[in-house]
Amino acid sequence: MACLEAELKDQGLDAQLVYSSGHDLDILPKRANKGAAVGFLQQGFQMPRERTVVCGDSGNDLSMFQANHSRGIIVGNAQPELLNWHHENPSGDRYLAQSHCAGGILEGLQHFGFFS
Repeated sequence: MACLEAELKDQGLDAQLVYSSGHDLDILPKRANKGAAVGFLQQGFQMPRERTVVCGDSGNDLSMFQANHSRGIIVGNAQPELLNWHHENPSGDRYLAQSHCAGGILEGLQHFGFFS
């Protein structure tokens, strides 16, 4: 990873590397990530924090949870890197679902009161 990062920098690319799930590598512009995208959309569409929910399952979703622009749902089949971060950084604005995938999202939305 360090060699790739150095090579990108040598080529004049200001990039960040996000390695997740033990096999996925995202190469992004230094200031671009999912958390920044959520903030941009909230501002552009005037979406209040309490009506915004982000959902994820791996390390490449971490920036959404770290940005703290919204509530968050971590699905039950989340990768260890996201689960470890969640346990090390507890928050009442984040829900760790038991169900996997879309079922976990529905469980989290229920938890946050989006369904009557």
